[in-house]
Amino acid sequence: MWKNVALICYYYTESDFTGIGINVRCEKGMTMLQIQEISLERLRPWEDNPRVNDHAVSAVAESIRKFGFNVPILCDQNMTIIAGHTRWKAAKELALSVVPVIIVEMTDARRRAFAVADNKLAELAKWDFPKLRDVLESLRSEDIEFESLGFSNEEMRRLLLGTETDEDAVPILPAESVMQKGDMIILGDHRLILINGSTLSGMNMSNILVT
Repeated sequence: MWKNVALICYYYTESDFTGIGINVRCEKGMTMLQIQEISLERLRPWEDNPRVNDHAVSAVAESIRKFGFNVPILCDQNMTIIAGHTRWKAAKELALSVVPVIIVEMTDARRRAFAVADNKLAELAKWDFPKLRDVLESLRSEDIEFESLGFSNEEMRRLLLGTETDEDAVPILPAESVMQKGDMIILGDHRLILINGSTLSGMNMSNILVT
């Protein structure tokens, strides 16, 4: 089932590795990792995993159902999951008996560190929304269900309408202020009142900065 798969190189010490029925050679200082088909029952989740992923399980299960189990689960030599807890839970939801797994030998500290890094580094990437919208528009004519892409209906609506923006983008300020002196902005339990800054000289700030 998993014979037509790509083998993945990571930096280790060996340079030669016999793959799935073929001989391969990696670059110096690297070794080839093998994707194995392993019983789901043998895998052990990291009990102290700080990543909350229950809300994503159904979406990942739907993706696996539509596209296949194309991203292996990464485990250490003790079969403890390093990366792929959500895929593991999705496999259980789909009642799969076996899953593709890559096994690497790591110390407990390195396993935990890599698990954190794997999740955090994935958050650093951002969407190019115009390009994403073009891709989604092109998929409209294909036999692809948008529900399998992981976006909510509201997210998909904003993306296709072009109203989705980068949350880190600096907004363009209007040429003229729409606020007037004396206007008040409610910020949760706090209140912000616009006053004339030229009147602050010599005033007691404790009478102005109120919440």
